[in-house]
Amino acid sequence: MLERPVALVTGVGRTVGIGAGIARRLAESGWDVAFTYWTAYDERMKWGVQDGATAEITAELTGLGVTAVPIEADLADPGAPERIFAAAEDRLGPVTALVMCHCESVDSSIRDTTVESFDRHFAVNARATWLLIREYAARFAVPHGSGRIVALTSDHTVHNLPYGASKGALDRITLAAAQELSDLGLTANVINPGPIDTGWMSPDLRTACTEATPLGPPRHPHRHRQPRRLPPLPPRPMGQRPTPEKQRRLGLVLQPDFVDSHVRFGAQYPPQPGPTYGRELRHPPTRWGVHRRAGLPLPRRPPTTS
Repeated sequence: MLERPVALVTGVGRTVGIGAGIARRLAESGWDVAFTYWTAYDERMKWGVQDGATAEITAELTGLGVTAVPIEADLADPGAPERIFAAAEDRLGPVTALVMCHCESVDSSIRDTTVESFDRHFAVNARATWLLIREYAARFAVPHGSGRIVALTSDHTVHNLPYGASKGALDRITLAAAQELSDLGLTANVINPGPIDTGWMSPDLRTACTEATPLGPPRHPHRHRQPRRLPPLPPRPMGQRPTPEKQRRLGLVLQPDFVDSHVRFGAQYPPQPGPTYGRELRHPPTRWGVHRRAGLPLPRRPPTTS
């Protein structure tokens, strides 16, 4: 009997969360799953604790024929990553894929963010990411070329300062891992899922994300080409509610032959196109895209000479 690969997914505290959706997709694909959750975080948030969520998620995953191991951990604690990996390996064996969906996310702006909140965001979103990746590398014991690191990020910073800033640090840490840990033959990539309905969306926002909106070509297509190192990614179908189960990019970066592709050294995947982000965010950020998103007039194009 072939051993199933093992995935460690952080931030799986609610059945409607992105982490839970990813854990389900992994289980459906034949991965054993260890997942973390932290009840005290949900207690502080407006949605509150979902009673029985951990047991329900565990039962759902095991019902798909795999082994699921829930681990409660506060990722603000620097010692948590070592304990998490020890618990996962004790039950499932070496971890093949590290998928980081955890976050601290409390809305606040430049004026009203407290030092305590700022520090906690960076402890959970940035420092824990570094420590998890470091622990993963230290314990790496799967075949060369099979290892995967995936981190979920966000570009939402306005009136969400500590969250957005700490996610920016997460991006840099993960992409650095792609090159620093390349001797292990693993890949490390960052995925921005965009707005996903995990219970926080208002009815108006949910409607806006569901309505079909034609995107059209960019105004300067020659300046907005997707970098050649990124393979084409399927857009989120318009007319569908953006739910965790509709995230398909994870399958791309976890597929067995991904390490041999031309993005093995790390990539940051932008949000899928949608009505709340606009067409420019499909393309790499350029000064034209930045000006357009900010509502500023486009810079003059330099004159061409024949």
